[in-house]
Amino acid sequence: MTRATPLRPTRARFSPSRVHHVEESIVMAAPQESEIYASFDSLLEPRPAWRIGEFPERDGSMRQLREPEAVTIVQNGRLTLGVRRFTRAHDRLQILDNAKHVLFSTRGFEVPEDGSISFTVELKAEGNGCRAGDLYDAFASLLCLDLSTGTAIDVFCRDDVCAAVFARLPFPGASVPDLEPFKYWAIFDERVLPSPGSHTYGIEIAPRAGSITWTVDGDLLRRQSLPHYRLGPLVLGLGLMTEKTLGPNGSVSCHGQGLGAEWGPIGIERRP
Repeated sequence: MTRATPLRPTRARFSPSRVHHVEESIVMAAPQESEIYASFDSLLEPRPAWRIGEFPERDGSMRQLREPEAVTIVQNGRLTLGVRRFTRAHDRLQILDNAKHVLFSTRGFEVPEDGSISFTVELKAEGNGCRAGDLYDAFASLLCLDLSTGTAIDVFCRDDVCAAVFARLPFPGASVPDLEPFKYWAIFDERVLPSPGSHTYGIEIAPRAGSITWTVDGDLLRRQSLPHYRLGPLVLGLGLMTEKTLGPNGSVSCHGQGLGAEWGPIGIERRP
């Protein structure tokens, strides 16, 4: 990756609805060259474009990925989520500890075997009481999740720092196939941005070329080889999250910090 700005330290792991529940709720998108996926104002409708994510606990109950005091605003076609202080934590499962407040798309998006699919979004996030220089203390995300293979292809950001993320994760409730040489991994690639505020992030997945490319404001953020397995349909996620490894006594991710973030409509383009 070409870096024009200094990088900051990274950590590992990740986050984010019950796998079978998510897959059953997905309506597959019809093939077309390009579209805008937003409809943030449908959140209270019987058939919304977005819903609160959830995952199964070990006892079989469902855990919603939801901060009880989160504020949701839809204005001028954009979505704003805000949490004054994070309260959600989990002492046993890293993914559930990470995902403080996450929305998932109710549609799935097929990844073409030939050609590519790309997602672009304008995104900004501002921390409240967050540790300076530590992106993983609180961040906003665009998530592209294949729950059938455990694959996560994401962008994180807060203030003037962003990261490209590529991971294969043990999503709760999922049976992830084995893979050599590593079954699970998480790669974080950070960049300090010229300024805080809104930036345009892109993720292009190109199976035929065998690559994933992340961009920020049109500049290369990371390019990654795509492993040799077929990706299933992608569920999109918009999240307020942390990324702090569980300690000997459980979660260490909440210390009074909060986060506000704004997402624009998501552009989706398919190329042959």
